[in-house]
Amino acid sequence: MGTHDPRPTISEICTNASITPERLLNELALRGHHHFSLEQFEAIYTEGRGTATDIDVLLSTLGNLTGREWSRLSVGGFTFTLRGGKPRTRETVSAEAALPPPESPH
Repeated sequence: MGTHDPRPTISEICTNASITPERLLNELALRGHHHFSLEQFEAIYTEGRGTATDIDVLLSTLGNLTGREWSRLSVGGFTFTLRGGKPRTRETVSAEAALPPPESPH
């Protein structure tokens, strides 16, 4: 059984502040963050899934719109990915840490 994260998600913050996804996307563009594809934005906004850098940019932009600083400590529901990689959850990272180091080829 998973634990409930009491921190709000990005989409919950936007809903509470009456910020539409379109407004957040427009603000990203106005701030010069044109590297976001619609797919990247939707993955973070709806699923909380993205790279740490992209999540931080979105949180900073959200802070600009709400007048409040948001960080990965104050917002929940994230699954971090490596660019072009598989999602990395806390459980994945813990499981990988428990593995023995790979043998070096000699």
